[in-house]
Amino acid sequence: MDEKNLQDQREERTPEEQAIENASLFERPVPPEDEVIIDEPAAPEAQEETIIDPPEPPEGGTENDDDAAGEILNFDDDSTANDSLDGGEPPDSKEKKSHKKIWIGIGVGIGIILAVYLALSFYFSTRFYFNTTMNGFNVTGKTAAQVDEEMQQNAATHTLTLKERGGKTETIAADQVNMRYISDGKISQMLNDQNAFAWPMSLVPSGHQDLEATFSYDDAQLTNALNQLQAVSGAEVVKVANAYPKFNGTGYVIEPEVNGNELDPAKLKEAVKNAILSGDTELDLESAGCYKTPSFTKDSSKVKAAMDTMNKYLNATVTYTFGDATEVLDKNTINTWLAVDGNMDVQFNQDLMTTYVANLSDKYDTYGITRSFRTSGGGSVSIAGGDYGWLIDQDEEVAALIPIIQAGQPVTREPVYAKTAASHNSPDYGNTYVEISLGGQYMWFYKNGGLVVGTPVVTGSLSGGFATPSGVYDLDYKAMNVTLKGEGYASPVTFWMPYGGDIGIHDASWRTDFGGSIYVNSGSHGCVNTPYAAAQAIYNGIEDGTPVIVY
Repeated sequence: MDEKNLQDQREERTPEEQAIENASLFERPVPPEDEVIIDEPAAPEAQEETIIDPPEPPEGGTENDDDAAGEILNFDDDSTANDSLDGGEPPDSKEKKSHKKIWIGIGVGIGIILAVYLALSFYFSTRFYFNTTMNGFNVTGKTAAQVDEEMQQNAATHTLTLKERGGKTETIAADQVNMRYISDGKISQMLNDQNAFAWPMSLVPSGHQDLEATFSYDDAQLTNALNQLQAVSGAEVVKVANAYPKFNGTGYVIEPEVNGNELDPAKLKEAVKNAILSGDTELDLESAGCYKTPSFTKDSSKVKAAMDTMNKYLNATVTYTFGDATEVLDKNTINTWLAVDGNMDVQFNQDLMTTYVANLSDKYDTYGITRSFRTSGGGSVSIAGGDYGWLIDQDEEVAALIPIIQAGQPVTREPVYAKTAASHNSPDYGNTYVEISLGGQYMWFYKNGGLVVGTPVVTGSLSGGFATPSGVYDLDYKAMNVTLKGEGYASPVTFWMPYGGDIGIHDASWRTDFGGSIYVNSGSHGCVNTPYAAAQAIYNGIEDGTPVIVY
């Protein structure tokens, strides 16, 4: 078809038909002024042909008109390629323009962020970061001077609330402990140490800063304030107690622990002190670990082990013999001696044990008592003093009892004695003894009830102040060929039998007369001067510990 016929055909078409044709010219080079261009929409995902049915041809239409009206619009890639070849804008050019806009937007955003960052860096060069507290108070954005002033005000009106068990609370006010804020330049130093350019780190959870200013308090006033707390000295304070083995009359059972609500004074003071110095307004005494807690519960293995040990000790019985008399020590007394220490180790109360043994001594000791004595002359005298008689060694007996009880077995025994006598029955001196009559200046030696020696003697000089003391003694020992020395004398003797320390019975070869009243003015230095033969007879028959009765 030539150009003229084509032009004529276009002029004969309706506007609708022209629009259909123009749609196929999407992104083609600019057409002649009499042509209309309609931008091609984006092709659907599925490459399908779209067929637009032409309108009914007008009357008198030709076959060519039908062909033209039935033109197919194809939006596949080939058409796009053809458009590009016709001189339209390439797709990559549009993409470059889009990327350029994105980079411009990013640059603008970075610029804004940088401006904000630098502005806040300058701001935080003289002020504290975001998310910054000091002694529990928010100081974000405040200068050192502002914080210093705020801490001063807080110290003057500060009140520490103590949260106690049972939902109770008590308070300690600043004036009770003379609380003061110390303006020592610490706040300015903390601000100077702050890196202004690192302020973004304060926006993350880990960037929280809890700074502390410096406060002071009066220690004595703090102690007094704590002692006045109801939680410390009130009537409702229940002391904590460990579980422990308890005697129930027949044996030991475990007494459960008592948790109580008793505060540990040292821990309480330390926690309150730290809270004051930190400027805290609240202190949970439970969380701070201020309450005492039992070290041992009823389920503790050491408590059970202690109970078993103590029950074993109760199996011990001690039967003491005192001649015909006996005393029985059993669990009814032993249980009062047993206890556990802070480590749940079983201990003996040795004070109570000593008291028990002392009572035995009071009942059965005869050492130093006043005795009624039947003399060889037939009379009766009371004799006090001396060092003869039964005397329990209380310390040694207590020490001996501990392993006996620990063995948990019954035993029969005598106590440990520091001094012994001839008999537990009366008289305790038995029937072997030396009898000395100071008034009669005479001495008898009895052995197993029979008289061995009876002899006159000379005792200590009354006028010289060397009177021989009375009392009941036991013979310390005996020795031969001894020189007796004292102030102004040295006297050799053959037989030496001391008692009561430095007094003794001995022969006196320098004397020819004995008995009578010689002792009044010419007596000894306190010893019993005896004729040689009598001294020899006594020496040969006497033993260490034999009673010497002087009256």
